[in-house]
Amino acid sequence: DLATFSERVETLQKELDESNVYSRDCTIGDAWLTIDNFVTRLDILENEAQDLIELQELLEASVVNFAILPACRDELNNLKQVWETVRIIDDQQIEWKRHRWQKMNTKYLREETNKQLDIIKALPEDVFTWDVYMGLHESITTIQECLPLIDDLSNPAMRTRHWKQLVRVTGGAVQVDNDTLKRMTLGELLSLGLQKHVDDVRAIVQRAVKDLIIEKSLKTYEEVWLSKIFELREHVRNKMLAATEKTMTGETVGDAQSETSESASHQQGTAASRSQNRTTSRVSNQSSQSRTRRTSVSSLPQSLVLIGEVCIPI
Repeated sequence: DLATFSERVETLQKELDESNVYSRDCTIGDAWLTIDNFVTRLDILENEAQDLIELQELLEASVVNFAILPACRDELNNLKQVWETVRIIDDQQIEWKRHRWQKMNTKYLREETNKQLDIIKALPEDVFTWDVYMGLHESITTIQECLPLIDDLSNPAMRTRHWKQLVRVTGGAVQVDNDTLKRMTLGELLSLGLQKHVDDVRAIVQRAVKDLIIEKSLKTYEEVWLSKIFELREHVRNKMLAATEKTMTGETVGDAQSETSESASHQQGTAASRSQNRTTSRVSNQSSQSRTRRTSVSSLPQSLVLIGEVCIPI
């Protein structure tokens, strides 16, 4: 009986140590089911141990390590405290995360997260090395680390293009536009992992502030120029150029007219000369023709005589 009981006790301890109840990945529901199961088994073993302790003392043997039972009891009590704390803090954080991040009071969140840290630090020191405890501590510090960044991102200088840069830097997959930014919750903002890119986030915010200053300056310049009334006047230099061009145009026209007159006179002289030459040529031709006719008439009888001589027979 003592050997069998000892085996059951050691099995309980081993299964408890190897259970998922120490991990942050374990859900609250599963954790409580596991704890309740071990508590029930431990209760049974503790009830049986009362008689077996006396038996082992009578036999003066050391078969069962009864110290395991109170150690398991302390372990289960610590697990209950941790998981009850996880439930309380998790409920608070879930409530915060479902609200829009732009409406969150960062001062209030800072105070509440400090209270949460005080609560978990008050837990038994034995639990500080448990993964579930470290996960709980990390969830609180993550919110605290993001609070200054939330203040920075609330700057009105932040535009959609700056948020797109922020998403690219953090490696997120959120589609950013004006509607998305308005509806974004604290939980969605925390899911970007801003606390891992503090320097990049602040650099983007500073760039946004500089862009806003430039935009305001340009708007001021635009308003100033739009308020001005300008009157168009002809420049003095333009007047002088116009007068000079007019004078040069007049001289050019005068020169052209002179050249035209000279050309016309030259053409008239040439035409008169040609007319005179034609008249002289006609008179010369007429005189030549008259001389030719006179020569023909005077030589006519001689021709006839020659013809007569040819026609008379010998």
